[in-house]
Amino acid sequence: MNEPLAVAMGDEVMDQLRSRFSPVVVQVPDFGDRFWVYQIVDLRNDSFVQLGKMCNTTPGFYLLVGPDWQGEAPRGITRIFRSPTNTGLVGPRIAQNDTAEDKKAVQQPLAQVLMYPLADFDGAMKSIDWSGLPHLPAKAPTGGGETKWVLPRRSSMCCRRCSPMGRAFPVRRRAMPRCSRRSSAIRHSKPR
Repeated sequence: MNEPLAVAMGDEVMDQLRSRFSPVVVQVPDFGDRFWVYQIVDLRNDSFVQLGKMCNTTPGFYLLVGPDWQGEAPRGITRIFRSPTNTGLVGPRIAQNDTAEDKKAVQQPLAQVLMYPLADFDGAMKSIDWSGLPHLPAKAPTGGGETKWVLPRRSSMCCRRCSPMGRAFPVRRRAMPRCSRRSSAIRHSKPR
């Protein structure tokens, strides 16, 4: 749907999109002897960052930049990591024991696990009180066991035409049952 727009405007659209992406500052607090790792991946789920206890990462500020970023890191940034895509995912993980004492102790470094745009960087470690977030208890199970999976060959989707995913549904015509509805290419059967 957007293809005509991209083709018509070409480089102008791409330049506007590139200018909207801001580098992201990732804070790494002092975790002490606790095990921790930040999994940071690009749009293709490829890791391009090494931040964690096993990498001997020091506390500080790290900058995530996109492939076309040309700026300079301000003083106080420990290292720059360049992503091959402008989109990614950050998943920080901190080990904790399942005790009330350790759950309380982990709150101090956890409060400083933050990411924010480069424009907000001032060289000072920021923190947030995560305990103020609403608690959403898990719902009690209501069903009678495991979810039954649907196999495409045995479901009501008798062919690509009847599938909710349309032609993107990867099935072979030979594997599908025949249908009573007529089509120029496929014979449709009634859903089972």
